[in-house]
Amino acid sequence: MQPEQGRISPFFRHNVCVGLSEQNPRTPKLGMFSWFGLKLPLKERLQLIRDAGFEATTLWWGVERSDNAETLGEAPAIVRDLGLYLENIHVPYDGCADIWSDSATTRAHIAGRYLRWIEDCHTHAIPVLVTHISRTPSAPGPTAAGLALISDLLENARQAGVVIAIENTRRADYLQAIFTELDSAALGFCFDTSHNWLWTKEARLLRDFGSRLACVHLSDTVGALDRHWLPGEGAVDWKAVAADFPRPYHGCLTLEVAPKDRRHTDAAAFVRRAYQQAIWVRDSVACPVSAL
Repeated sequence: MQPEQGRISPFFRHNVCVGLSEQNPRTPKLGMFSWFGLKLPLKERLQLIRDAGFEATTLWWGVERSDNAETLGEAPAIVRDLGLYLENIHVPYDGCADIWSDSATTRAHIAGRYLRWIEDCHTHAIPVLVTHISRTPSAPGPTAAGLALISDLLENARQAGVVIAIENTRRADYLQAIFTELDSAALGFCFDTSHNWLWTKEARLLRDFGSRLACVHLSDTVGALDRHWLPGEGAVDWKAVAADFPRPYHGCLTLEVAPKDRRHTDAAAFVRRAYQQAIWVRDSVACPVSAL
């Protein structure tokens, strides 16, 4: 499987600036996940995202959270027809820890799913595939067989012109093993601010692996739950995020958020408020004026 002419994957290599704003090429595009907790048709949600001022979006590449008629194959064209940049897809994470299974059969099954998702990215010219590689604290630790499987998937992704961005979830040791042991132009990091605050802030993953940063999930939370609130509504230490944030960063600044009260929220007003908070993150965390 050979990448199409002109398709470049690694955001963190050379001077690739696909995530930089067309309005201000010195700053990242602002994006919002196409799913934001309110049951609306995909096209309507995307129109709200565009009309609020966002330049980019991402897609959930599964059916668990969708009650819309659009098929996955049609979704990328809907995004682009509305003038939005399709930053990445987020693949389902059910069974994601099977990568680390002792069973070769189980690992082969999960590998088959990833190969189909990589092919989907290649077919639809989607540069990044975001994935979890664990869900619970009790998942088995990093294994040689699991690292070998990921290495094979990365090579397939490299040939397809796709970056696999590993997201920080409940345990830092998986990412530390992957980014320490594996070296591939197709290996990226997806940094989730709420996940980091809840589970991995002591590990300083953004500081240690920021050179691999391909995309971000920006949200806020409090307590022990992953709430997906707007930045500034919870307890995330944004000064700490700013201190570790890599510069320059050539990806998008994308919110993965939902309203606090999903039953009594005006969708358009929520997305407009989300855009203002995205500007705040850009100007105070990722691209402070002093760094421009």
